Amino acid sequence: MTTGAVNTGCGIPANKIDNVWAVVKAYLSRVGGGPLPTELFDKSADDIREKGHEYGTTTGRPRRIGWLDLEAVKYTTALAGVTKIVITKIDILSGLKEIKVCVGYRYQGKSISMSSCGYLEMAKLQPIYKSFSGWYEDITGTRKFNKLPKNCQAYVKFIEKFLGIKVAIVSVGPERGENIYR
Repeated sequence: MTTGAVNTGCGIPANKIDNVWAVVKAYLSRVGGGPLPTELFDKSADDIREKGHEYGTTTGRPRRIGWLDLEAVKYTTALAGVTKIVITKIDILSGLKEIKVCVGYRYQGKSISMSSCGYLEMAKLQPIYKSFSGWYEDITGTRKFNKLPKNCQAYVKFIEKFLGIKVAIVSVGPERGENIYR
């Protein structure tokens, strides 16, 4: 939903909206077909799927797993006028040796932005990745950002810098209170 839909769908005046939050999972998952440029086809996908319980609610079908696509997030957050980000399921990435994020795309050998892609191009994109060293600590009990492993902090700070939007909440576990407020 975009902020414009709130105006027309709910009757809330645009000048009354001063905070627009986006909830972003620390990795991607998807049920069904269609383009997923950062899709993983290796053990990392299996590990994330199992640890994150990434199976269809009704069918139990395994969800497709991919690295976080920051180019897509940047595009959608700009459209919605997002002012703050919530990162969820970052605890699922604990234990991975390397973590990647997509920071752009190549199409037919040239850089291309999300806004320049149609559905057919999306299926043929080559993601451009930034890699991070992983972390091995269990972070579910952590409630202060500076107590997270340094590599986890670097991952969150990079997301924040790339998007130009403050990451205000980091979810470190499945329970309601397992959050870090920044």
